Order: sequence, then C-alpha cells, then structure tokens
Amino acid sequence: RISRRLFNLSKRPRVQDFVPHACFWLGDLNYRVELPREEVVDKIERLRRSGGSFGGLLVHDQLLKEMTMGRTFGLSGCHEPWMEAKIEFLPTYKLNEDRSGYDDKRAPAWCDRILHSALEGAAVTPLSYGSDCVLFTSDHHPVSAVFGL
Repeated sequence: RISRRLFNLSKRPRVQDFVPHACFWLGDLNYRVELPREEVVDKIERLRRSGGSFGGLLVHDQLLKEMTMGRTFGLSGCHEPWMEAKIEFLPTYKLNEDRSGYDDKRAPAWCDRILHSALEGAAVTPLSYGSDCVLFTSDHHPVSAVFGL
C-alpha cells in the first residue's frame, strides 16, 4: 500500500517501476563441483591439513563456470554481470546426518551462495563472505555475507 501511494502505482509495484542500485541473489542455488566425490573429499582433507586456497576445486564449480560464460540469471530489473566474493570456506553441502562430515554418497559442493550485481557506478563492496560450520539446521552449512553499499 505504501509504495502504491508513494509512487502512484496502479495495483502493485512491478520490478520495472524501480531501478535498484544493487541486487542480491542468495540461497541454495544447487550448483555442484564437477569431480568425483572421492577426489573432492581428498582435496578438502589436504587443504584442511596444509591450508591454501580452494582454487583447485573451484575451477570445477558449475556456477563459476556459468558465470565465466555469462550464462547466469537474467532477472528483470537486475544488472549483469553477477559477482561473488572470493570463496574461502569449506563446501556447505551435503552433510551427513550427525553433521560430523560430508555425506557418503554426494560430492561436497558450494550449493549455498550469495551473488550481487550493481548499477554501473554503484559501489557494492564485499566485506565478508563465509559459512558457519557450527550452526546445524539442515544438511547444509549456512552462508552469510556483509556488503558495504
């Protein structure tokens, strides 16, 4: 009601009636790592022991491949390209029933993501991007991000 009165819109606001400076797309986007489960788990265990980046795994990430090819979400009213802060956390899916490790059947993956896009000249700065590995609410670890606007 408020937006109808403020913007003198007919029945309800439409996306094209507003030009957002920034858009955020988040949730279980269900993209996977295109490697066999054993290989993903082995790489994760080596990284846990020695540190380092997830770059060797992320090159096999379906979403990053799609973003590189410009084949992501064409949402009306939002701006291309979609961006993602650097992933420096363990895969968020799929956890086993007691949440002590990854499922025995599925390859761990970064299914849970937070993407952003902005108008040219609008500043959207990722300040943090991570996953909470101690909060157990499902077979996924929750993901969070903080942005400067």
